[in-house]
Amino acid sequence: MVETGEKKNKEYLNLFPSGHFSFELPGRNTLQVSYSRRINRPYYRLLSPFYNFINPYYIRTGNPDLDPEFTHSMEMGYMKNREIASLSSSVYYRYSDGVIQRIQTANDEGVTIARPENLSVERSYGLELIYSLDPFR
Repeated sequence: MVETGEKKNKEYLNLFPSGHFSFELPGRNTLQVSYSRRINRPYYRLLSPFYNFINPYYIRTGNPDLDPEFTHSMEMGYMKNREIASLSSSVYYRYSDGVIQRIQTANDEGVTIARPENLSVERSYGLELIYSLDPFR
């Protein structure tokens, strides 16, 4: 085993708060608000430094220096209940930092090497509508 003396300063202690609040409104209505911070750790194959030869011109490798992806997730919802049916709607927003993407570089011999890196941020948002009916209640 070759030792390089290289030191990596990684932070492994993190907080992942979550909060979910529900407010009962008159007329069988409910308002819900939530926030959570999440982590997505890279799996083994993304961390492995060994080369995987796909063909003579394309090599895949991992990156042992990858960091996890962190996501802030916020959601607000509304629910209307009736005797035999309910309607639920919600909007959400998610912000992820350190998103892992595979980059490709070519060396002087024309061989492409693909390697994962923490490169970008990702924003996603959406709307969800759910109608539930139980006519045999």
